[in-house]
Amino acid sequence: MTEYSLVIAGLPVPFFDRLRKEAENRIAPGGKLFVTPTAWSNGYDPKHADHLLKQVYEHCLGKPEKDPVVTLLLYVDYGDKSTASLLEKFFPFALPRRLVLPDLEAARNKPERNKLLNDFAIEIIQASRSVRATSNVISHRTNVRNLNPLLLPVRNFGSDNLTQLLRKIYGEAAHSEDPDKLVGEEIDRFLSKHPWATPPDAKKHALSDGVLYFKSPGNDRHGYLRNSVAKSHPIDCLLNARSRLGGAYDYCLHYDCTPVKGKLKSAYENCHGHDSPPKKTHVNIAPNDFII
Repeated sequence: MTEYSLVIAGLPVPFFDRLRKEAENRIAPGGKLFVTPTAWSNGYDPKHADHLLKQVYEHCLGKPEKDPVVTLLLYVDYGDKSTASLLEKFFPFALPRRLVLPDLEAARNKPERNKLLNDFAIEIIQASRSVRATSNVISHRTNVRNLNPLLLPVRNFGSDNLTQLLRKIYGEAAHSEDPDKLVGEEIDRFLSKHPWATPPDAKKHALSDGVLYFKSPGNDRHGYLRNSVAKSHPIDCLLNARSRLGGAYDYCLHYDCTPVKGKLKSAYENCHGHDSPPKKTHVNIAPNDFII
């Protein structure tokens, strides 16, 4: 069973205090819960997401690389720039599901207020169950041996169509009545713009942005972002190496990339934006853009 980190972001203190009365195993059975109250009453403190991400990162760092730990996010939607900023920090490794806070000021007395708090705690437990189910659906698409558009490296696949694919699923999958249909339709839409290609030096098909062929490594899965190396990287490098859209994937998957025309560039952008040199004949790029 794939382990998961369940992050609950944006809870004001009264909602946080009520949720803490619930057993962690009821909120995140079989997973690890990360929740902290927000310092602001109507939005996100800029440090709120960073604090949660650091906790998830440290948890992930303590797990063997071969054991996937997907990231799931329940977040309060304040409908503002601070919410958009939070979501950007969890893209594209997490699977988010929004929460809408009830208005405690509408309660006419303490029993009504307590009922709002109790009902919201139940809503969180139900949302956790729902986002876990959607995560399993996505894992069926990502945790496979075959090439998958969902796992293409965002920095190095030079097409906005990939970003559109991932953002569509990121924004809608957790609320879709049929997430598998949604994912399948979006993959088909992507492939209509980037159809399977067969490189001249290969028999199997590959994905391409018109600049590079992204080919399967076959059984030659020798490289990945090790925890010891991840300690010198930004936090999201590791989180992106363990999860994509809340789905698990093979930790040692990478693409063998060769140029469609001409020669390889002298360097390619790695997982945190620095230039890394390729090998003589190809460049190995992991889904999180780690250059191997």
